[in-house]
Amino acid sequence: MTKEKLLKILQVALPYVLIAIPIILGSIILFRFVAPFGLAVSYDFNIANNAELFGRIRDVERDAYAEVTDSSLTIKDRFSVTKEKVEFSIVPVGQDFKEIKVRMKLGNTPTQTTLMQVLDFEYNRQESFLLRNNVIKELGAPKFAYDDFDVWSFTSAIQTKEDLDNKINELSVTSGALSVCTLDNDFYHDPVFESVTAVNDTQLYAPVFRGSHVFSVYVGRDRKLYFGFTKRDLNWYSGTDEMIIILRRQGKVIRQEQINDDGIYDGTQGRVTGVDQPYLLELNNLEAGVYEIAIETSEDSLITKVHSKNPKVVVNRDMFLANNGIYGTFPKDVSIFTYSPRVFFSFYHDTFLNNMTVNGQNFVPAQLQNFESLELQLNTLNRVDIPSADLRVASKDYYAFTRESYFKPTIFDNVNCVSFPKDVAEKQDILVVKNMAEDKGNGFYEMTIPYKKGYVGAEGRIYFTFYNPGLGIDESRVEIEYFQVELIR
Repeated sequence: MTKEKLLKILQVALPYVLIAIPIILGSIILFRFVAPFGLAVSYDFNIANNAELFGRIRDVERDAYAEVTDSSLTIKDRFSVTKEKVEFSIVPVGQDFKEIKVRMKLGNTPTQTTLMQVLDFEYNRQESFLLRNNVIKELGAPKFAYDDFDVWSFTSAIQTKEDLDNKINELSVTSGALSVCTLDNDFYHDPVFESVTAVNDTQLYAPVFRGSHVFSVYVGRDRKLYFGFTKRDLNWYSGTDEMIIILRRQGKVIRQEQINDDGIYDGTQGRVTGVDQPYLLELNNLEAGVYEIAIETSEDSLITKVHSKNPKVVVNRDMFLANNGIYGTFPKDVSIFTYSPRVFFSFYHDTFLNNMTVNGQNFVPAQLQNFESLELQLNTLNRVDIPSADLRVASKDYYAFTRESYFKPTIFDNVNCVSFPKDVAEKQDILVVKNMAEDKGNGFYEMTIPYKKGYVGAEGRIYFTFYNPGLGIDESRVEIEYFQVELIR
């Protein structure tokens, strides 16, 4: 091609090139900063090469420009959140961080509550930090502090920390519970048994349980937990019968294990009861206090031979007793002890519709399948003797199987009040908040989150959730005018 021909082609093409350049640049700017057709856009904020911090904002109305340094991510552009939960993540490099600072300026906030949550991989749970709540804003300063919680009281009987301590001591040995309105973390308070330690002899409990149950065990000052049972499959119904055992301490998962099916194809061999599969949970050097052992399975499995070296063991509130020959177990008389003033019973087979003894008095159940209410004594550790048990039991309290083993794992009924208006929240006894952000005024909030190794997942990321309960039901949105996450060494 000659030079003259090339110049002629350029002369013809140049005007088109000059027209195309602004169109291309305009399209890039439009699609970079404005969500096309109103759709949500995600954008990765990433430092090139040896990046110490990686952030991703998802489910926002449009991309926002981020300033990223080696230890922080800052979004100064105003953007709107239209979904209840918006996730983002950061990747720390190094192990010398001490805390995480979150700073945020909120514009329009139509929801009752705004939370910042961090996924704790060690305990497999979301840890919540309260940014704002309309009820708290209206109530003003808390009445008092209790451990790590701020407390607002709606009852004249609880106005100080000492009043709350007295109420806890009173309820620990009587009927009833304290209704607690929570916005972020549940409220726990361990009973204290100074002289309780694990013993050398193992206590074997009489009841056989059918299906899922939750046990609470008190670990004393020797810091030892010893609890076991045997799984036996009924093999009445088709399908496999796994059993999941979850050990928790104040809502945090410490251990989770599984017992598999016994290998018998259910229902095909004339309801052959499976072989015994023993399980033992034995741990040392635990923090003293209450531990919850949740056993999750179908009603095609039995929990038998429950035993423990810990003197304080109870079952939580609902249970299905299966102590009779129809389940392949020997009929046994069962005694339960509870502080509940009312217990509900439901029998499944009329051949086991037997007389019960309640605090020494006879009680004759009259019906099957439906729950029948039994009034017990108030503020008394009631005893109910049940021969050849085959029934469900339900109440608002806990059950022990010896008088000495009874205790109340908690006296609090935690009620999640994140969306409750003030008049509903005030129907509870107290409102408690842990990990609350500081209100700097003019829509600015700042919170400090202690840095934990458990926050870092397998991919090296810390996962956050910006959580506005109830958002997205209509066309409402939360406007964010400034957002920053900073890792502090």
